[in-house]
Amino acid sequence: MFSGAVKISDISDFIHPSQDCVVSIGGTKEAILTSELDESGMVQVQRPRTAGALQKDAGAQAAAPVATLGAHPPPSPVTISLNDCLACSGCITSAETVLLQAQSTAQLLGKLEEARAGGHLRVAISLSPQSVVSLAVAAGQAPALTQSRLAAALRALGAHAVFSTAPARDLALADAAAEAVGRLRAAARSPRAGEESAAPRLPVLASTCPGWVCYAEKTHGAWVLPFLSRTKSAQAVTASLIKGSWAAGEGVAPEDVFHCSIMPCFDKKLEASREDFTLGIEGSSRRVAETDCVLATAEVAALLQERGLRLDSPLPGEEVGLDTVPRPASPGRGLVGRAGWMGAVHAGSGSYMEAVLRGVASELHGVELEEGTLVTQAGRNPDIQETSLDVASKTVFRAAAIYGFRNIQGLMRRLRLGKCPYDYVEVMACPSGGAGGLSSAWG
Repeated sequence: MFSGAVKISDISDFIHPSQDCVVSIGGTKEAILTSELDESGMVQVQRPRTAGALQKDAGAQAAAPVATLGAHPPPSPVTISLNDCLACSGCITSAETVLLQAQSTAQLLGKLEEARAGGHLRVAISLSPQSVVSLAVAAGQAPALTQSRLAAALRALGAHAVFSTAPARDLALADAAAEAVGRLRAAARSPRAGEESAAPRLPVLASTCPGWVCYAEKTHGAWVLPFLSRTKSAQAVTASLIKGSWAAGEGVAPEDVFHCSIMPCFDKKLEASREDFTLGIEGSSRRVAETDCVLATAEVAALLQERGLRLDSPLPGEEVGLDTVPRPASPGRGLVGRAGWMGAVHAGSGSYMEAVLRGVASELHGVELEEGTLVTQAGRNPDIQETSLDVASKTVFRAAAIYGFRNIQGLMRRLRLGKCPYDYVEVMACPSGGAGGLSSAWG
């Protein structure tokens, strides 16, 4: 189950407080035909099918009338894995019998205990800067001090190494910009006579938010997938480096490294559970996850409190700081290392939109935007922020940051109708972006 740190608060923008589950619970869920899906992307709770309905589907002749919903006995508890989850909060709020299997602090503590017992297992933990800031606010101190003390606390629990995801974030942002540049160049090339364009679709829709990606895949399906970005998130990039270059440097195989990521969002557990982010084992058909466990900021805060580790007090070893994960030999799509504009990109929500805009300006138009020159304006509400790039008094690129499922549903409608005005959209499921999630250390 989710740990006790999970909280359900105002979910009025999280699609809908009553949500259809994407899995068939015990085979008793009515099938949804594609033609019956709401064009707006809204989904509804489905009632359990009765015994009479099931007999009818099996070809049996039911002697008695179909039972009513009220007469049907309560369903038995079922298990839904993270791979099934739509990240909608609906099953938590509308079905108390549903149990969610999730990564938890118990899993991390079990691996730390296993590592202390000896053997090849190494436990590596990566820290999101946003989680560090959240914990710093809760402790009433500077983020840099909080980061050092958090690393010391995690090592005291048995971690072999503690990393920051900040370097991987720079790689992810540069890769996102390079991907957008590549798609724009491909879209500008004319196809040969008699052949359709095979260029990737525009606009590019950022895929760093797992809740949004799950919603896109499981609610809208195949038509929206060509628009999604193919770049990895900072969590995924960090995981690849840890189980790749760092594991090799430690002299251990990737399967002997347990990687736990501390993130500001519960939905990052969904990302870690995807088969896309796995590594093959040499000489075996088995695959291992790049990120084995994700703990949200609130879960880490609860764990430290339980173990009596206070971040507002000095801790032994806090002067050591963080470990350094080796950077990849290959810089991905080619912007890393020569993207001077990267230093001007701010951290947090909106950074993907800004990085892509600056990358497009530099790579396609030879324009270097100075720090602080990015101007955004609100759309229909504050969770829609728009910006554009003008060259020679002509708008050559439009981007937006769109947060919250209500706004996402509007984006999907415009996209279906071919009326989306943007070339790039940073999409986040939570209102206010990642900062609006439910996993902050202060609740």
